[in-house]
Amino acid sequence: MKGGIINLPLAFYNQLINSKGPGKVNFRLHSLVNSIIQSPYDGRKIILEILDLNDNSYFYNDFDFVICAIPFSSLRRIKVNPPFTVRKMQAINELNYEIGQKPSSI
Repeated sequence: MKGGIINLPLAFYNQLINSKGPGKVNFRLHSLVNSIIQSPYDGRKIILEILDLNDNSYFYNDFDFVICAIPFSSLRRIKVNPPFTVRKMQAINELNYEIGQKPSSI
């Protein structure tokens, strides 16, 4: 990737905050998602239970859309309700990552 792999998340971020993008997008730093919940009141909303690492307090926010782009190894510790399908949960629980290395030429 021209300019390095750092340009991938930067391009994603710039697209999200662009006025022609999906709308207002907020990013929270120093926060940990504990649960992903489909709203029991409005099944079209997603509720995230979030731990604020600054003061160890929990709070909830609801969203129209959630982009979950974390490794399966991290997703395993997050409570999901309703759970993903059996096949998706199997993949999340069983997929392991290997250390990658670029081949070097001599």
